[in-house]
Amino acid sequence: MKLLSKIQFYICLGLLFLLAGCARTTDSAITEGTEKSQEAGSETESLLETEAGSETELLSQSKKDQEVVADLNLYAVVQWNTEEHKVRLYRYATDMEYEYRYADSTLFRDKYGDYAKESVFVPGSIVHIGGMDADGNLIRMQMADEVWVYENVSKYSIQEDRGIFQIADTRYRWEDDLYVFSQDDRIRVSDISSEEVISVTGYGKTILSVVITRGQGTLELSNTELFEGGLLQLGTKIYKEITENMTLEVPEGTYVLSVANKGWGDSTEITINRGEATVVDLDTLKGAGPSYGAVYFKVDITNAKLYVDGEEKDHTMLQRLVYGKHKITVEADGYDTWSKYLYVNSEQATIEITLDEETVEEITTSEADDDDDDDDEDSQSESEKREEEKEEALEEYYTTLTDMIASMT
Repeated sequence: MKLLSKIQFYICLGLLFLLAGCARTTDSAITEGTEKSQEAGSETESLLETEAGSETELLSQSKKDQEVVADLNLYAVVQWNTEEHKVRLYRYATDMEYEYRYADSTLFRDKYGDYAKESVFVPGSIVHIGGMDADGNLIRMQMADEVWVYENVSKYSIQEDRGIFQIADTRYRWEDDLYVFSQDDRIRVSDISSEEVISVTGYGKTILSVVITRGQGTLELSNTELFEGGLLQLGTKIYKEITENMTLEVPEGTYVLSVANKGWGDSTEITINRGEATVVDLDTLKGAGPSYGAVYFKVDITNAKLYVDGEEKDHTMLQRLVYGKHKITVEADGYDTWSKYLYVNSEQATIEITLDEETVEEITTSEADDDDDDDDEDSQSESEKREEEKEEALEEYYTTLTDMIASMT
């Protein structure tokens, strides 16, 4: 009986140790989970604190920069009145604009002190001025050498709500008194388009002025019926399918505009002005019509078969194709099928075809995109990403193709 009691006692004691061990294991797992969760939270909080700290430091540095700019007695050129020989300047020290007269005797100097033309001092330039003569004219105006200037900036972003201006990977601050110019007009920061090329002047981490050096205008097409679904080529890099009364935002400049569809088409020179709309009536670009282009297909495989719009052609012979869009397919045993779209809008061209290339982009004597419909299951972001990659590939191909077209005889 005593033996049985002892056995029962030891069994109970063993169970107690076992339960205690299980309890410790469970507690340990819960504690580890809590610690990991806390670590992850701390890491997120740390990132937020770092970003906030970085932005606070940027703001603090910007305030110091502005104090230095005021002490340096810097001015921003705001406006020229050449008829009355007057210039309006903004003084950072007083946060006010002043108008000064200048004369032939006024000395204009670059930041090194060398002679500079008056035209160099465009609105947005940061300058020093020096004294007035007996007639009340400025004696001297010189480009400030304390500031930095970034020209032809195309990679930038603006966060208006936070007052942050990012150039490449570096962030800067800008204040309400930031001067932004498009030609001679002062505009708002919100009017800057990410597609425009700018010149930026600043001190330290503070942007003082922005000048749009290459802006955008609008191309508007009218009477598009005959050309809808056909090709529009603008310059050497812009290729678009024509839609009803379409409009395009285009960098300012002078271009050769070409259109082609169903045997009709022609070219003309147009100028896109900043902030203005250029209207082109496509009825004026029908040409004599129908027009044809002589196209030679240079295929690297001798026994390949060439199909133009589904009809087999002899690729060793010159092909006479009506202006507009054509589907080109080349097949050969042992090679992947080569299939692209050709837009004909020139009198003659040579198209080189290599069958071992696995490409899907279109070609053209003036080439354009052939947008594939995205699957409904694809997300918008994935679709946009594919489209961007496609456009980048096409742009590289256009450059090669343009060189080829230029060498046509």
